[in-house]
Amino acid sequence: MKELWIKFLFETLPFAEAGLISGIVWGDKSGFSSFVLTRMKDLGIIHIMVVSGANLLIIMNLLVEKGAVLITRKVAIVIGLILVWIYAFMVGLSAPIVRALLFVSFYYLCMLVGRKFDVFRVLVLVIVMMLLINIKWGIDLGFWLSFTAFVAILTCKTKNIFWQSLWVSIWVTPILSMYVGKISVLSFVANGVVVGVIEMVTLVGLIAMVFKIKYLLWLIYPLVKYINIIIERIPSMVLEFKFNWFILIGWYLLLYSVSCKKR
Repeated sequence: MKELWIKFLFETLPFAEAGLISGIVWGDKSGFSSFVLTRMKDLGIIHIMVVSGANLLIIMNLLVEKGAVLITRKVAIVIGLILVWIYAFMVGLSAPIVRALLFVSFYYLCMLVGRKFDVFRVLVLVIVMMLLINIKWGIDLGFWLSFTAFVAILTCKTKNIFWQSLWVSIWVTPILSMYVGKISVLSFVANGVVVGVIEMVTLVGLIAMVFKIKYLLWLIYPLVKYINIIIERIPSMVLEFKFNWFILIGWYLLLYSVSCKKR
């Protein structure tokens, strides 16, 4: 079914824009050249090409907030969780998807039963569960990128897009540095100018593909074109620097301390 939706997408829009939507909604990188993927790594926005907790959180938030207007919030959460699990199976149960599914499920189950959600306790629980399922997932780049981006979103207490993007970049940068040996100086700028657009592309793109509504795809075409322009035009100011384990651990302990103070 997913393959048919992706085919419909590529039949409707130009290749570059269709490839970007497919990447954002389904985590499919087949529509990208190595040049574009390298550019996204250098800009620190490669995490948008991983179906992550951010995607599932966007979908769940829409279902719960809009559904609560028509039905009770608890019923909306139950229905939303069912639909998110269906979406996860359609995308495929890769490491980032399973991680995101567990995280989002715990988040809304806590809301459902009226318990406080402790992001760091759930973080440890999910990591342990993931490694018990498949120890090899512990070295998957997409797994850790989407993980850290999701934690950043949950621990950010401001709605200001600039500060949100800066916070996400602060969390994601060490992982990218460990894997590619580079730090993107302008990653917070790149994230800041695409973060709001990604939400719209995720929601409208998914609906348009599932129900095969061409005009919806053309409606978000300018937004997708805008993201492609950002990828092509923002200079990739990159520093050659690789985090070692001591710096990495210290960095995240500091972020943990700052996040605890924020709460």
